[in-house]
Amino acid sequence: MDGMRIGRGAMLATLALALAACSSETGALVILSAPDHPQVATVEIILASADPANITAVTGQRVDETTDQPETVRYFRQRATTGPVKVGGDLDGFRFHVEPNSAVAPDAELVPFAIARAPADANDPAGQILAIGIAHDPTASDPGPVSITIDPDALQVFQVDVEAASATSASVAAQQVDEIACTSSGATTPSGIVWRPASGPELRLLLPLASGGAGEDATTRPLDLDCDGHAPIGSGADCDDLASDVFPGAAETCDGRDTNCDGQPTVFETCATPAGAGSDCSGIAVCNGGSAGACQPDLSCAGTAADAECDITLDVSALPCAPAVGDLALPECSNGSGCTIRVLQSDGVWEATVAAQPQGPFGPTAMTHNGQFSLEVEPMATLPAAQAGPAGQVFLAIQQAAGGVLRYLPVALDYTPGDSCTLQDGGPLDQMACTAK
Repeated sequence: MDGMRIGRGAMLATLALALAACSSETGALVILSAPDHPQVATVEIILASADPANITAVTGQRVDETTDQPETVRYFRQRATTGPVKVGGDLDGFRFHVEPNSAVAPDAELVPFAIARAPADANDPAGQILAIGIAHDPTASDPGPVSITIDPDALQVFQVDVEAASATSASVAAQQVDEIACTSSGATTPSGIVWRPASGPELRLLLPLASGGAGEDATTRPLDLDCDGHAPIGSGADCDDLASDVFPGAAETCDGRDTNCDGQPTVFETCATPAGAGSDCSGIAVCNGGSAGACQPDLSCAGTAADAECDITLDVSALPCAPAVGDLALPECSNGSGCTIRVLQSDGVWEATVAAQPQGPFGPTAMTHNGQFSLEVEPMATLPAAQAGPAGQVFLAIQQAAGGVLRYLPVALDYTPGDSCTLQDGGPLDQMACTAK
């Protein structure tokens, strides 16, 4: 008789969803151990692929937006499932008998996830997840899931350890779970389950989607849990695969979040063209306490007034070119409370960073307590041989220690080349003379 046999004690039933096609003396007997005795309505065994190609450890994933500390998380992909099976009480001791069926789940090794739910209601048609379980190897140092064997010749017994899990829609802490759904053409589809067990890293279980999956098999779908079109691995990796509005190149607003994966909280947002700035440019507003400040002309606006000027003389006889460093003084930041200097934009072929002192270290922000700071500009492409003149601008924001914006500081760059110059690592340090107005 085809089917997966399940039961508690001596009671057995046949599940209509076929995952088996042989006698009851072969395959795997999965026994759920739930010492906390959770009372659940249903339980489902999701069998994930044990193929190493379908288990991915992803580094650099943001799991908590409040700390922005990246972690390594593990992805698994559904291969088959029992579907929800009625329990209606204590989950401890519940058993699943999985028999081989190459037509449905041809893999001999599969990783089981036991998903136990509360009764369905109008707010949660599937029922809220109350507990999750995985199989462990008690002799291994890794507390993560291990596979079970669907033996075609003998019956093997495996224990799945179940622990309580509370639902969350924020960062997933220990023994918490979040269900991720994707919306397309007005329809919402479950995409995956995110769970952090009592010990070990965060686990992410990909479920099949109508687009990219095949029936119960999620091994063919993209590695993209939030369905934003950006995978968490490779070039341009998605730093937060649980938020569809976070990916490299995403627009940012003054909400305190890093939505474009540059590692920095939002420090400015674009705004409507400032009055009198012309129609050929846009505006920029520095974030201040979670809201946008006044809209100022950005560097695309012709005639944007510069409050400081830096003159660069590139010594092209001493190639390769190196970053140019200049010092600036801000009297309003010399009162001891300090200011934070932030690089907002740069134009031309320049990359700009700041530091509290000429020796660095340089980065997108710097703190000064005496009003002194250093600006480093680095040519990111070949500089053309031309007469001395404007070379671009850098747009800075000067913020009080408490976060208030003191002012914007557009810095004009002028350089005097004697020949073309291509940036390379190393080489002498070219100085630039900077004056704040």
